[in-house]
Amino acid sequence: MSIPFHTTLQIPIDLPIAQTIAIDTLLQLPETMQLQVRGQIPVDQRFEMPGPAHARIRVKASIPVDQLLAARLETNTRFKTDIPVRMVIKDKIPVSLELTVPVDQDIPLDLLIRNNAQAVFPDRFRISGKVPIHLRVPVRIPLAHTPLKPHLDQTAPDLDDFFQF
Repeated sequence: MSIPFHTTLQIPIDLPIAQTIAIDTLLQLPETMQLQVRGQIPVDQRFEMPGPAHARIRVKASIPVDQLLAARLETNTRFKTDIPVRMVIKDKIPVSLELTVPVDQDIPLDLLIRNNAQAVFPDRFRISGKVPIHLRVPVRIPLAHTPLKPHLDQTAPDLDDFFQF
């Protein structure tokens, strides 16, 4: 005879994660970005002056820039990076446990019994030796004192209905 056993165990996990995720993708960024631009624009160029003299002038300068610039990317932008992931997951995972527990089993026990036996013969003398004894002893388990008791109590009415003749 076997008894079904169903329960859910909460298995604790403590999982440290130290990985790097490689990302290589194209992104479409439709928003306009506001960029603060600060810097110097170097100029080193020759200019031609229109007019009768038609003069060529070399200009060497540095133009300071400090302004807010609106920029929008019209094409997809390649995004390639490595993202480090360092975290520890501490949680409990529910694990469903469904068993069929057999009861009233024969359990083989090999016992070494050392003893003396006295045998009666017409002439009296003692014999001492080893006699191998192999026993099959049914072991009764008091299930009322185990964690299975509540589950057995729940299945008892079903078993009574099942074995009515």
